[in-house]
Amino acid sequence: MKNSVGCIIQARSDSKRLPGKVLYKIKNTTILEILINRLKKLGIKKLIVATTKKKSDNEIVKIAEKNKIFVFRGDELNVLKRYYKCAKRNQLKTIIRITSDCPLIDVKYVRQLLNFFKKNNYDYVSNINNYLPDGMSCEIFSFESLKKSFFNAKKKFDKEHVTPFIWKNPQIFNIYNIGSKKRLKIRTRLTLDYIEDFYLIEVIVKNLYSQDKHFSLNKIENFLLKNKKYLRLNKKYLNLQKKMYHEKRSNFLK
Repeated sequence: MKNSVGCIIQARSDSKRLPGKVLYKIKNTTILEILINRLKKLGIKKLIVATTKKKSDNEIVKIAEKNKIFVFRGDELNVLKRYYKCAKRNQLKTIIRITSDCPLIDVKYVRQLLNFFKKNNYDYVSNINNYLPDGMSCEIFSFESLKKSFFNAKKKFDKEHVTPFIWKNPQIFNIYNIGSKKRLKIRTRLTLDYIEDFYLIEVIVKNLYSQDKHFSLNKIENFLLKNKKYLRLNKKYLNLQKKMYHEKRSNFLK
């Protein structure tokens, strides 16, 4: 297998909480396109959208093709299988996992994590911490770890969320979670789970995206500091765990 790095974006339109959210548009640009445009700054040749074989996800495929990035279609519910098959077909040695509900992810943090992974001998690294808001975290892992997970994971939860078998088994895998050195001056969430999240993301994109598609978390912070009224848009979800997945994951990645 070639020594290649790939960024796999998992995306499907059939979301339970907010159906079709990755196809929502802001100034005629879909959420998925905003994410793709931001991730292109990584300069990685293998930027891949991994979606399902359902007809409802045909539009996701069209968006990926329009933006000239790779597409893989696989299992809807067994996302671990989708990732493994996608990584194998594209001959990836290192996988960056990004979810499509994080359209504002700052490439700076992805690049920092990738550099850390390359310089150290870990099977899995992440940047999940209480300093970065929801919507800024990512995971990077080796193909061999993904392969081992695919052949050994038995639980539905592990198959649905791709990496739990890795981070729940530190006796098998060499894992590391990077913290952040700086806490933001605001409390917010920048992920897309609810319509209120979309309202906040929409405001941010309308004010920053036209100037720079790759605007940083720092610019988001400065904008919201000057316009604190927008923090109220999705404030009611701040103290909720984004997903049971994040709660379980944080228990293992201290």
